[in-house]
Amino acid sequence: MKRAPYFIFYFFVSINAFAETNLCHANEEVIFSCKVKQKTVSLCFSKENHGGSKEINYRYGTDSSRVELVYPEPNEASDFQVYSADSAKTGMAVIGFKKGRYTYSVFHTRSAFGFNGSGVIVKKDQSILQTSICEEKSVDANYLFYNVKTLGRWSENLDYVGPEL
Repeated sequence: MKRAPYFIFYFFVSINAFAETNLCHANEEVIFSCKVKQKTVSLCFSKENHGGSKEINYRYGTDSSRVELVYPEPNEASDFQVYSADSAKTGMAVIGFKKGRYTYSVFHTRSAFGFNGSGVIVKKDQSILQTSICEEKSVDANYLFYNVKTLGRWSENLDYVGPEL
C-alpha cells in the first residue's frame, strides 16, 4: 500500500505535464501548435473577433496563464503574411508577421529526402536571431495551415528551414 501515494503523485504530475498542448482559447480553432523547449507556440483561428471577421492570433509562452508574446495585441490590426509551395517530393507552408523591427515566421516543411519539421524563426531587421525547431511529437497542424493562401497576404520573403523548392 506504500506505493499508492507515489502513484497518485506521478499521475497528477503527468496530467499536468500534458494538460495544455496549445495556447488557443475555447472559441478558437488550432491552426498550428508545438512545443519549443519549455514553451508553446500556437497559431489560433477565430471567427468571433472584430465583429465576426476572421482572425489569426499568435501566442508564445509556457501556458495560457503565462503568455509572453501575443500578436496582434488587443485593438491592434494584424498583417499576417503567408507563403506555401508544393512539389511531388517536398512541400512547405509559412505564416509570419512583423512586430516592430522583429519578424516571426512559423513554418512546417516536409520532404521525401530532406528535413521534415516545424519551427519558428525570429529575425531582427534582416538578421536571424533564433531558429527554434519544434519537438516532433508535439506538432499539431490542421488543414488551415496547409491552405495558408486564405489566411493572409502572400509574401515570398518569409524564412523557413527545409527543402529548397
